[in-house]
Amino acid sequence: MVPFAIGSETAGSITYPAARCGVTALRPTFGTVGRTGVMSISESLDKLGPFCRSAVDCAVVVDIVRGRDPDDPSSKDSSIDDPFLVDISKLTVGYLDDAEME
Repeated sequence: MVPFAIGSETAGSITYPAARCGVTALRPTFGTVGRTGVMSISESLDKLGPFCRSAVDCAVVVDIVRGRDPDDPSSKDSSIDDPFLVDISKLTVGYLDDAEME
């Protein structure tokens, strides 16, 4: 219904709904997005992140809302590197054949 929404995460409030609702969400590292004006549940755990239609949309939204907030001392300046510049031929991927899938 909307191109994006901002959610707050303290203990799964971004990741759990996204896993069940068919949307893409991004839970940024603590301090990436300022929390001024947000009702705090746990000062040291609260994070803000977008719910979007795709990962690219999440990257665009976080790129716009990230950065230092003068009213939130825990926020910080941060940069987002272009994920398409990563040389995936140098990545190592691990998996378990017999992992339990629940």
